[in-house]
Amino acid sequence: AACAAGEAGCAGGSANGGGAGGGGAGGAGAATTFSGNLLSITGSNTFRGGNGGAGGSSAGAYGGVGGSGGAGLALGGSSTTLTLGDTTGLNATTITGGIGGQAGTGLLRNGVAGNGGSGIELFTSGATIIVNANAIIAGGTGAASLGANNTGGTGGTGIFGSGLTIVNSGTISGGAGGAANGGHAGTFGNAVYLGGASVLELWAGSNIIGDAVAHSTDTLRLGGSGNASFDVSQIGSAAQYQGFGQFAKTGSSTWTLTGTNTTTAMTWSVNQGTLEVDGTLTNANLTVNSGSTLSGTGTLGDPTIATGGTLAPGSTANPYGTLTITSPLIFQAGSFYNVNISPSANSSVDVTGAY
Repeated sequence: AACAAGEAGCAGGSANGGGAGGGGAGGAGAATTFSGNLLSITGSNTFRGGNGGAGGSSAGAYGGVGGSGGAGLALGGSSTTLTLGDTTGLNATTITGGIGGQAGTGLLRNGVAGNGGSGIELFTSGATIIVNANAIIAGGTGAASLGANNTGGTGGTGIFGSGLTIVNSGTISGGAGGAANGGHAGTFGNAVYLGGASVLELWAGSNIIGDAVAHSTDTLRLGGSGNASFDVSQIGSAAQYQGFGQFAKTGSSTWTLTGTNTTTAMTWSVNQGTLEVDGTLTNANLTVNSGSTLSGTGTLGDPTIATGGTLAPGSTANPYGTLTITSPLIFQAGSFYNVNISPSANSSVDVTGAY
């Protein structure tokens, strides 16, 4: 059974002959349900989910399963905006899932180690979570394994939910897997798990530790007002950012794409600010919309410069460099082409793709 907020789960019952009872799940560090409201958690605040209860022991058969850790914060309601931390950097807000409960011992086989709890678990749709620079959201640690042929619990997910928007300039981390302890170590938890119709927006300073797992209806956005860079090799089914169906650039900032990704099909929309492509991104369909700019000295496939959008080859480091296009380059009526010119050099576009 689950326990009250922030409490540890109850231990499972022991058994002399049959299998022992499983440990109870830990309670949430905080739980709230509200709709259409703004909630801010700033200052030096710490929320931690309750630890999972230990599995019961069995003198005759199988040990009990360890309970899962509780969520650091469980949130319900709808149309909620949750702001975590502030922008001063003076005080840290930390939300962490509880630790998984220890497996119970058994004569024939020990139980299964408990998994860590989520940092934040959303039971809502339409929510926005703003994680500021001094906020840390982390999944709880899985319980250690209990000897040979036993595996430690999986670390908890940093933020778990669907139908939500996450804006991150702080730290979101999965929880550590349980220690091997003579058996096998548990798996590190996902930093973010999105269940559909969601957005993960990264701002300058964003620190994602662990995988961000999404669905085809989810969007990865690069935004904010501060300039930053992103390595596109981190996108893909076996990479850190998995499953996203859409990619976008928003905000007044310049985000620079580095690295190489030639295998993952991506649809990008540049809606605000500047997207500077200095890496290799040949399997991308990219649209530059009105008021935004595509620049860079990398290699790119299939861009369309829509009405009011701008193509400006060259980069911050090499303003007179060349942007290479491996597919047809399309300019719609009313789009712009800006070139950097000096007495001895100019930026350019090399289009190698055929119509």
